[in-house]
Amino acid sequence: MNGLSGVPERDLSCWKSNILWSLKQYHNVEKPLVLWDILAALLAFKEIAPSFVEDLLLEWLSSWNLDLSSDMSTEKILFHVQSSLPKVSMRQIHLLNMICRRLVLPEMKTVAPKDGTIYCSEDKRNLWNDLLIQSEKELRVRLVTFSFRAILFLSSHLAVAASSSTNWLPVGVTQMKQWVAINRMLVEDQILLLASRINELGSRIKSICENEVEESCGFCSASVPFESPEVAFCKSAMSADHSVRHKLGRCAVSMKLCPVTNLLWFCMCCQRWTTKHMPSAFFSMYDSSTDVGYAIESLSSFDCMKPLCPFCGILLQRYAPNFLLSANPV
Repeated sequence: MNGLSGVPERDLSCWKSNILWSLKQYHNVEKPLVLWDILAALLAFKEIAPSFVEDLLLEWLSSWNLDLSSDMSTEKILFHVQSSLPKVSMRQIHLLNMICRRLVLPEMKTVAPKDGTIYCSEDKRNLWNDLLIQSEKELRVRLVTFSFRAILFLSSHLAVAASSSTNWLPVGVTQMKQWVAINRMLVEDQILLLASRINELGSRIKSICENEVEESCGFCSASVPFESPEVAFCKSAMSADHSVRHKLGRCAVSMKLCPVTNLLWFCMCCQRWTTKHMPSAFFSMYDSSTDVGYAIESLSSFDCMKPLCPFCGILLQRYAPNFLLSANPV
């Protein structure tokens, strides 16, 4: 008996079982996240049997113990996963982000699939895109929460903060507080409370971690306001109405401006840049309520920080800027 597009049903079942088993193995945070072989196989299947790939992904999401059933509609499953993200492990969200970016969204097409399945790809693109946006927001919340909790812990354990220059210390506190202020209507009360407690530290925060309040452009020294955690535009004085401004990148970890002359780290999946790394404890936390005090006190959690993307969980690549080239104004 033949399956989709002439592929034997038995072979499809075997592929499905193996891929689901492999994805489940990656739920273990100790296993390095190298997903490219699975993505390559799924991309190949998507060309000939997109409904097979969709069914596989829905079955995988349904296995997350979120009171889901694989026989639910795509819309219901994706909406339910989106609303349940605070209860999903960090590794599962990283897997989801990679699959969204490298499998689902780039391959959404308006042409009819080869297996004859009829569906509105634009509607499904929006569903998956909304899920990706919410999952990355959840990761941003966890990153900020982790940093805030670390600062509050260190504020009452100053000896730990000053014990060694190799310890991991939070950076970008000002930028994180600005992000919370901008999104105060979209985040939970928990992170607002943490931000309030950070503000209460006042000048004491300088004894805990770097706290650069003002940022300036690396090309023209103009001031740079915080408007987005991803990119920034300087207030160049080259024109009275600031119509000529430099576009600058922000670190995915700290939200601070990326230095224009330093070597950066680059994620091949989400295309983000970083100058700092998060400790291993961040990648093993289950949700934003995880207590980070035990991790701060354990130097082993920070001595061997791997250059991992906080939004995808994969190893970052070293990237060298184009020196001696003038930046194009935007």
